[in-house]
Amino acid sequence: MVFGTSFRRLAPTGLAAGQTAVLVLLLLLSATHTDGSQWSDWSDWSNCSSTCNRGITSKRRECLTENNCTGHSVEFKTCIVKECSTTKKNFIFRDKICSKLDNKYRIDSNFLLWKAYRGSGNRVCSGAQCSSGLYRMYVKDNMDGASCDRDDGSVGICLGEFCAPLSCNSVLGAKDVVSRCLHCPPYKPSQSSRKCTKFFESGNSNSHLTGEIPVGATSIRITCSSCSVVLQTKSSDRVILNKDTQPFTIGGTAFHLLPNSSVFVARGPLLKGIRVEVENGGSNQTSEQSIEYYKLVDGEERLTENGNETVDWKYDEFGPCSLTCGTGLEVAHVHCRDSEFPDKTLPDLFCSSNSPKPFPIVRKCIRPLCPPRWKANDWGICPAICGGGIQRRTVQCIQKDQNGNEIVKRESDCEGTGEKPVAERPCNTYACGIWTTSPWRPCSHSCGDGGSQNRTVTCVDYRGVELNPISCFQLKPPSVQPCNNGPCHYTWRNESWSSCSTSCGNGTQSRLVYCSNQHSERVNESLCLSSTKPIGSKTCFDVQTCKKQWYASPWEECQGSCGSSYQTRKVACQATVSNRIITVSDGACNESLKPAHNRPCNKSGCIYWNEGSWSECSVTCGGGTKQRTVQCINGATGQPATGCDESKKPSETTSCNSSSCNTNCKDFTGYDCNEMKIAHGCNLYFMTVYCCQTCSQS
Repeated sequence: MVFGTSFRRLAPTGLAAGQTAVLVLLLLLSATHTDGSQWSDWSDWSNCSSTCNRGITSKRRECLTENNCTGHSVEFKTCIVKECSTTKKNFIFRDKICSKLDNKYRIDSNFLLWKAYRGSGNRVCSGAQCSSGLYRMYVKDNMDGASCDRDDGSVGICLGEFCAPLSCNSVLGAKDVVSRCLHCPPYKPSQSSRKCTKFFESGNSNSHLTGEIPVGATSIRITCSSCSVVLQTKSSDRVILNKDTQPFTIGGTAFHLLPNSSVFVARGPLLKGIRVEVENGGSNQTSEQSIEYYKLVDGEERLTENGNETVDWKYDEFGPCSLTCGTGLEVAHVHCRDSEFPDKTLPDLFCSSNSPKPFPIVRKCIRPLCPPRWKANDWGICPAICGGGIQRRTVQCIQKDQNGNEIVKRESDCEGTGEKPVAERPCNTYACGIWTTSPWRPCSHSCGDGGSQNRTVTCVDYRGVELNPISCFQLKPPSVQPCNNGPCHYTWRNESWSSCSTSCGNGTQSRLVYCSNQHSERVNESLCLSSTKPIGSKTCFDVQTCKKQWYASPWEECQGSCGSSYQTRKVACQATVSNRIITVSDGACNESLKPAHNRPCNKSGCIYWNEGSWSECSVTCGGGTKQRTVQCINGATGQPATGCDESKKPSETTSCNSSSCNTNCKDFTGYDCNEMKIAHGCNLYFMTVYCCQTCSQS
């Protein structure tokens, strides 16, 4: 395939529905056939390479005289069946190529779907940069007819691996190229008074270059080496340019940085005027600063800078063929020359103010056929993601004919041309990853349904080093699962009663009552049966700080005969509460001061043991003794006597104050601790708490 190096794209307008717009692209100059060469008839035009937007169609002819034909064997023209939608317009061709990767790779159990990567633009004509989520892959393919972005900001069309521009009449090499103002110049000056005019302003490293680029400006170039550029519209859109700036849009047109340069370009036209500020940024390096753009202006034909219309663009003779065998290219370059001094080359500045520099003309040149050679096609996709596979490619002995078509020859024809390239090689030999899992974490619910538990799932190699999940092609184990620790059982629980709210008189006590499960975890009260809920408060009575004393009633009449009669009286502990005297439990009063509640009587005329009063206890706590006098008395005389039964003699000593010296050991009010002690209640732990003082006494 032979084609020109550069020409502009002219976008078609006014297409009727179903109409096919055809822009002819002749790649070579017409043959003169003055050398007797014979060609076959042209073939029919092939189908358009694209179903919408711009594509390419071609026709061919064969040389009938071996190695003796001049001219070209292939012609191309652009074709448009219909306009693509806005979203697909620039990427539909590449999307079609990327779709060939669909259903070839998968993550977990899902196959990846591919489309053209929008972030890289359409600068490459040798293949498509494809993306699927975070994954990228380059696919080499025939891109003929695909839309492409040229370095000067214009849109071209892919031919082979070259992004070719279109001229005004769509003929390669014609001088009526689309101007820097994106319009086609008139054939005669009288047809229009509007001229494409260049505007240029430059500065240096010590200056602060500013300028205005108006609405309608095209072919914009802003040069800024070792400096920064600020672009701003009247509507306050603002962009700062530097070497890391990605392609962006301002003023209705797209700017991008030319590769390996400090030049920002935009094709235009501008829809909004922008203000440009170029600053050195404090660097000591020399900085090149310039603002350049083109715009159609009204006026007479502009003269060149020397005021002489004899200066114009001139084509050189065609240079040597690019190849020594087979079909190559010859190029005729363009230089600025003065017709009075045709051998003198002038700087492009002398001609560029008059008209844009035309593009070089390229044509095919035919040399003797090149000898056969080995051709190795691209490697196929490795069948294994990991663990080792065999990657294959086709290796053939080929020879190009005069038309540049590759003809497969016998392998013996390539003997002596070098070692045959290998057709197979190992690929993706690294070990496959395996999934490892951590232990399951505890269930989020202690009982019942609705719980979940999770774990960490990691892709690692045989050494345990973490890998990208794509290296583990087995089904990934789950990282979350439902869990159930069995049915929940709910019951009411309560804490201990608080102290009485008053220490003398009536008060209240409270306690915490809550619903819990079988793990003693507090849950919502609605899960427990409300009818069985224990009370959370109650009334209480305490005389801890009240005034207390023993009360003894008068002795009752003596009952019985001499020596066996006793008389009794009531003895009670009384407390003064709110100016009232009430009877409380005996534990509230000092037991050692309690009066006797019975005594012997009718002792006249007999002898009996007379018991004196007990003395004070030898200690106040910790266990002591108290004493009394016991005498045998004659009931008639009241004097000491003999003859009393010694076996019935009452004890003269007894233990006392056996309670602990711990001052915190007291009886709680509301309990008859003496009765509890008599009923052996002190054997119960909780009674030793509520009747601490009484139970600690022996």
